[in-house]
Amino acid sequence: MMLTQIRALLPALRVHSWGGFGSQLFTAYIILKVQNRYPGRRIKVVVHTSGVTRRFSEFNFEQLGAKMIQVEDYRNLKVQSYSRVDSFRQNFSSSKSLKKNVSQALNWLRVIQFANSDASFNSIMPWTLGLRGHYTQISLNTKLIHCLYLILFDKISLLANRNHQLIVHYRLGDLLELQEKSPIKPNRIEELLLIGGYDNTRSMVLSDSSEREYRNFVSGYTTLSSLKLENLEPLHSLWLCINSEHFIGTGTKLSLWAAIFRDLINNSPSFLPVELDWIKTFCRQVNWY
Repeated sequence: MMLTQIRALLPALRVHSWGGFGSQLFTAYIILKVQNRYPGRRIKVVVHTSGVTRRFSEFNFEQLGAKMIQVEDYRNLKVQSYSRVDSFRQNFSSSKSLKKNVSQALNWLRVIQFANSDASFNSIMPWTLGLRGHYTQISLNTKLIHCLYLILFDKISLLANRNHQLIVHYRLGDLLELQEKSPIKPNRIEELLLIGGYDNTRSMVLSDSSEREYRNFVSGYTTLSSLKLENLEPLHSLWLCINSEHFIGTGTKLSLWAAIFRDLINNSPSFLPVELDWIKTFCRQVNWY
């Protein structure tokens, strides 16, 4: 009790979050782990809009008892003038060494801590003031996963039924335009569909792309082209992925979370691309394609 009261007097631990809904779920999970280890520690979530595309908060971190602020740090370099970009590069270059030294010192003192693995998470100290990272390679605690699941789906009656034989979660969206990333090739999923022999009338594709974009992308693949397409908000999509009889995910953290919940909540297997196999130590019931 005394330790809990002392922790409540410490400055809030600032947990930084980047990325979309799937990434934010990893942030939520790391918060639950911190709260489990340091009961009473105040937490403030800093949601960054920066990234390849502009991001915003899609998870209500206040449900975890944490305060939340959103930092508008997204910059679209394509619309900036050359002089502004050039100025940015010069300023960045001149301060890069100083920032690196300060960052290393704070990390060595564990004031600012990266928490991307069990080793780095276990290095969090009572005086740690900031957590940064992707938080993805930390072991999964079944009790905390159940807790996160209940927080996400506390209004379960408002969500659609689960009467689907197969859900394919196909992340496309900005991946259709980015050079550094690309979507999973349709032939890889088409092969799974042909092997599985699923009932097309009870199967569905969930995507973040429009009907036209999706149909153009899978043109020439008979089974994929025949499936109904839905574009739903992330929480609803996640619910359907978790509760379908069969699930095929693609290279996105939302697909990954669907597989995690299917494994630890429903004891159900999933299909995920080998690009995500870094999670295989913690997510056992996955067939990799």
